[in-house]
Amino acid sequence: MIDVPASLRQFADLFSQPIYLVGGYVRDALCGRKSDDYDICSPLSCEEVLSVIENRGFTVSLIKKDTGTLSIISGEDEWQYTAFRTDVYHGGHTPISTNPTDIFGDAKRRDFKANAVYYDIKKNVICDPLGGVKDIENRVLSTTRAPKEVFSEDGLRLMRLARLSAEIGFSVEEETLEGAYDNAEKITEIAAERIRVELERILQSDRPKQGLKLLLDEGVLDYILPEIVAGYGLPQRTDYHRYDVFYHTLATVEAADKSVRCAALFHDVGKPKCFKETGSFHGHDVVGAELTRDIMRRLRYSNAEISETERLVLYHMLDLKGDMKENKLRLFIQKNVGILKKLCLLKNADMIGCGYVTEGESPSSVRLQKIYSRMREEGVPFTVKQLLIRGDNIPERFLPKEKRGEALNDLLCQCALKGCPLTTKEKQLQYIISKYSKKGR
Repeated sequence: MIDVPASLRQFADLFSQPIYLVGGYVRDALCGRKSDDYDICSPLSCEEVLSVIENRGFTVSLIKKDTGTLSIISGEDEWQYTAFRTDVYHGGHTPISTNPTDIFGDAKRRDFKANAVYYDIKKNVICDPLGGVKDIENRVLSTTRAPKEVFSEDGLRLMRLARLSAEIGFSVEEETLEGAYDNAEKITEIAAERIRVELERILQSDRPKQGLKLLLDEGVLDYILPEIVAGYGLPQRTDYHRYDVFYHTLATVEAADKSVRCAALFHDVGKPKCFKETGSFHGHDVVGAELTRDIMRRLRYSNAEISETERLVLYHMLDLKGDMKENKLRLFIQKNVGILKKLCLLKNADMIGCGYVTEGESPSSVRLQKIYSRMREEGVPFTVKQLLIRGDNIPERFLPKEKRGEALNDLLCQCALKGCPLTTKEKQLQYIISKYSKKGR
């Protein structure tokens, strides 16, 4: 028996016809994974379902009669209902028309056989029209029909193939991969927002390297991230790197904490451009930050995500040799404390991604964390609000109001320096008065 919420069994019991669970929930249950992706279906139309559940304690939050789709809520449980149908596509991700069908027709409209296994909730039996159970047992993804036909209908399936492989660890049938490759250009018909969502799911999966490599093998990566593909075959110094730029990037992503995998993906994106223009990788952090901003805008990331990732890429080489002056590092930490933890995580992943160690912290990361800890022990302020004085503590005869912001920011920087004596309110106020009183007059 597949474990499903009691409310869903109660729902199924209202109908004389079978109600089926289908897709990811069934697939995951059969391979020992948990899922909360409840997709249910039957031959019944939306209207027929609505007539049965009316006044039965279920809430319908969405109705799409053109595709026979409902979003049904019972307490904290929610599932998507779709009537058995066939789809007609004309570019893009959304079908332009649908037609009623039986369970076999419904199975064939889906993408992969592993997603076309049905579970009769009332009878507690599996219905497997296309042999999807065998694919699940063999941990392989193959299309429900001829691969070229499946991928030509909907380019987003190219991303889904890589994402599912990364999430559940299935390999891809050779013919299916060939069909994806032959239709790689179809990804250009898909909205950037949808591509970004699938890419992020790959990056957040248990096997991001596997998913990204599959996008390369499909030919899709050439369309969505050509700047990353440019690192393929680009060699690096073997005393520092076991891999070329592309495979170092994949290894870094795999090693990275999930919170910095996007930054890990882009951290060396500037190397191919720098090498092409100068014959070296010098300055790839600056060039990479600019490219990161452009790529993430293209993929419709939020401004906040772009800003943080751009900064992480820009600073991932900071103090790599451990020879930066401590006061300069202290000022950097004070200004960038909000991304310090993620920067250290990225540096660690970058070190592991070089291929010569499998775990540990980079010396640069360790040094940053040690200095940050000392600064906290010393009571160093990291924002103007943490200073012991406020703008209104400064007498206007010494410094007019419009100059106080500049003075306080200067004081903040001074407080970050090693051995700074400005540890009391009186000393901080005296510093500003002595330095700025003449400027303010």
